[in-house]
Amino acid sequence: MRESALDCVVHLSLNCLCDNILVTLTEQQGRGKENDEQNRSLDAVQTESEKITFDKNNNKDVGLLIQFIFPLLFLLLWILVDYTTTMLPQPKSANINISDYSETRARYHLKNIVSIGVRTVGSRNNEVIMVNYLNSQYESLKREFPDRELMMEFHHPSGAFSTGFLEGFTNVYDNVTNVLFYVPGNAPEEEQKTVLLSAHFDSSLGTVAASDDAVMIASMLEILRNILSAKQLKHSIVMNFNGAEETNWMAAHGFITQHHWRHQIRAMINLEGAGSGGREMVLQTGPGHSWIAETYAAVAPYPHGSTLGQEIFQSGIIPGETDFQVYRDYGGKHIEGIDFIPGVDMVSYQKGHVYHTTLDDYDHIDSGAMQRTGENILATLRALASSAQLVDPGDSKHHDVIYYDILGIFMVVYTRKTEFVLNTIALSLIPFSIYLTLTHLSSILTAMVVSLISVFGSVLFSFFVSSFITIIGKSLSWYSCYETGVIFYVFVAIWGTLFIRHKLHSWVLPHHSVLSLQAASEESFFFGSVFVVGIFFGICFYYRIGSAYLLIFWILPVLIGRIIARKPSRLLISTVFLLNSTGQSVGRVGFTSQFWIVHLLCIVPGLVLSIQTILLTFGFFFPLMGRSGTIVPPELIVGPFVSILVSLSLLVPLSVFHAFDKKQRSRFLKITGFITFLLFLILMSRFPYDNEHPKRLFAQHISRQWFDSKNIENSKEIITKEETGVLFFPFDYLSMKPILDTNNLSLFKEKKNIYEEYQKECEGLMCSLPFYFPLDFIINKYWYVNTPDYVKHLNFNVKLENDQISEIKKVGKSFLRRKMSFQVSGPPHLGIIISADSFPSSALVDWSFGREVVEDGEHKTTFPDAVKPFYRHKCNCYYIFRASGNSSIPWKFYLIFENENISGEKKLNDVPVEFSFFAHWPEETTSHLQKLKSEMPSWVTFISFASAWQYHKF
Repeated sequence: MRESALDCVVHLSLNCLCDNILVTLTEQQGRGKENDEQNRSLDAVQTESEKITFDKNNNKDVGLLIQFIFPLLFLLLWILVDYTTTMLPQPKSANINISDYSETRARYHLKNIVSIGVRTVGSRNNEVIMVNYLNSQYESLKREFPDRELMMEFHHPSGAFSTGFLEGFTNVYDNVTNVLFYVPGNAPEEEQKTVLLSAHFDSSLGTVAASDDAVMIASMLEILRNILSAKQLKHSIVMNFNGAEETNWMAAHGFITQHHWRHQIRAMINLEGAGSGGREMVLQTGPGHSWIAETYAAVAPYPHGSTLGQEIFQSGIIPGETDFQVYRDYGGKHIEGIDFIPGVDMVSYQKGHVYHTTLDDYDHIDSGAMQRTGENILATLRALASSAQLVDPGDSKHHDVIYYDILGIFMVVYTRKTEFVLNTIALSLIPFSIYLTLTHLSSILTAMVVSLISVFGSVLFSFFVSSFITIIGKSLSWYSCYETGVIFYVFVAIWGTLFIRHKLHSWVLPHHSVLSLQAASEESFFFGSVFVVGIFFGICFYYRIGSAYLLIFWILPVLIGRIIARKPSRLLISTVFLLNSTGQSVGRVGFTSQFWIVHLLCIVPGLVLSIQTILLTFGFFFPLMGRSGTIVPPELIVGPFVSILVSLSLLVPLSVFHAFDKKQRSRFLKITGFITFLLFLILMSRFPYDNEHPKRLFAQHISRQWFDSKNIENSKEIITKEETGVLFFPFDYLSMKPILDTNNLSLFKEKKNIYEEYQKECEGLMCSLPFYFPLDFIINKYWYVNTPDYVKHLNFNVKLENDQISEIKKVGKSFLRRKMSFQVSGPPHLGIIISADSFPSSALVDWSFGREVVEDGEHKTTFPDAVKPFYRHKCNCYYIFRASGNSSIPWKFYLIFENENISGEKKLNDVPVEFSFFAHWPEETTSHLQKLKSEMPSWVTFISFASAWQYHKF
């Protein structure tokens, strides 16, 4: 699809180019007369203090040169950058030296892992078969390298921790799995430290997870063999093949807080997957420890990553976290002598439309992707494990870095100190360069205002276009070919800014005689645009936004080039000067062709980096819109965001637009508008999904039960209500509409109890529905349909084992304390929601969650440091998710409530506490789910499982 989109743009551009040449050539005969008339009018322009003279030949070729060369340059650079983003090395054969990485050998492991099937936490595939496979590899390596020391341990930690992810909840885990390999270094024991390399082998629901994260597991096995076959490194290496990441980083937390190999770790490389193809990138690095990013940049054969990506990810705009954050943050709390563990987070991100779907299989891993990733990991791991800075990072541990690659060829890395110097030089250069040009300051200020308005106007125009597309129901039309969507919104942004520039230029022209001289107008808008870039750059500089490196390329290179060209002594360019009445030079109004060549060369670095950023950002962002939720229209995110990037990136280059005369500007505007409209028609004719870019849909067959503790028979609660239904969870803005339009789903036919936007009519904690994760803040259109037969999951039981009320004294006051002890049995994935509204006059002061270690009968951690409440559906509640590597282990916990014992107040047990308990069976299906799967269109990736929900009030 990428080739067809580019070919379309190329053909359109070439056709328009030829048409423009023909039009221009027909105008050549009358141009001499027109120029004579223009020169006579310019000679007549006078003010009280100056007279303007003009060389009649100075603008002869400006329109022809710039109208065609600049768009052609932009197109060629786009194609070049687009090619580099998809270029992958050839996979190396299995016969190369075993100390070198081979994709062919790594793919052997990948195929074996994927053939195991879906590997959810607690399943036999994950806890037994996958662990056995890793154990077999250990035994094979011990036989192959009998002289090398290699240790392996199975680690099954239990614990709990809280996270702010998805608006906050608590993770509880029991008996999850880490398979750990230890390769010692040759440094003396007192000097030896450890580098951690980690990836996860568990999978998300319903997918074999080739890219997330089997590719990285396979690469680690190949890298382990590479390491053992070569010379022993100075420092030791721990490889953590962890089996519980998809349940929110549980195994990583268990390792870094509990395992004895953690104490010497001083750097780490975390490997993650969010797409099945193309290049992996350094998503985040640090904090501090600039030597790690510098090492990666120096040794990685295919470096790729940027501070922009890191700042976007860490801002929380994209809901997501990796094991990197857990290792980084909890490592410092549980390893003596350090505040955190620094490192690099390497993530595969391209082809994100297959992420967490049934398409994430062996065949969708691009050839060459593993070779590229493996070579980068191996080189970085060897360099880190050989570095003296692993023991003593020196001053570098205090320095964060700015980093970005250029076309994947090399990476630029510098510290915040260097950034301060560069930013200061760039900001100082703006007024200095304007002073050297001696151009009218009033015209520059006018051009600056026009440029600034064009940026905001372009964003506003993109917002209107995005809103229109949303209103007519054509959101996500580009989803199956996101390159077309990127190009469309790029042209929307360009046309919007050009239209505003054209109109404002015409309005301000009568007030500034200099702006009537085309080259002088270009120079005024050049410096005005640079000044606007400087404003945004200064804001980023003030707030320490590292992504400002993108803007510095629109200040330093272009200004240095213009200053050099401005010095007559250089004799690089012949110029024509604007003279005042005394003959003093006050500005240039004309340039030769050589000047434009120099100018275009100076904007190439900025264009390359800007195009690279646009493609990188939206190579990640556009597929993400397929799982961004049903609340915010994706067009309102994509359109304005593209416009911001494009309008800022083209502020300076589009100053050439003002070197055109009015007819040339108008014609250029029409061409751009025509291409934009044509792309709009193409997009509106497209269906959002296809077999390779499917719509995501989760379906849960749920049994729901309501219990009443006031009505008890034989020491058991009475069930007051029960029902079964299917909960549909669409992940994109179009919700269920495209699927229902096919009219294929028998479950929806002749049903009166179908609720769209179910939460508007729901009651109870989180609508009395067993959400796998609390995603209701981004998804508000979920559908629930009752089914006639009731399916009860017999192995899901909730029991209040003990309910004790006691009186305690604190700070001279009397308090009532209620301790409730529970035991829940069921599948590996369980959860509980506790309503805080049910105890308004009391407080939940303690619980057993988060008590990770018990020593001498005393718990180390307490509730106030472990969890915080969060609000959903006008309900203050606590959400706890629990996963276990062994479903036979019951979930036991207690809760403690307190309120002040004031005479006349209701006692604690007089005010019942509401609970929702839920359970999930990721590998279980039902006849209804199987039928639904058979009825789904081919462009839907359908993942289904069984769940249960119980309501209790004690």
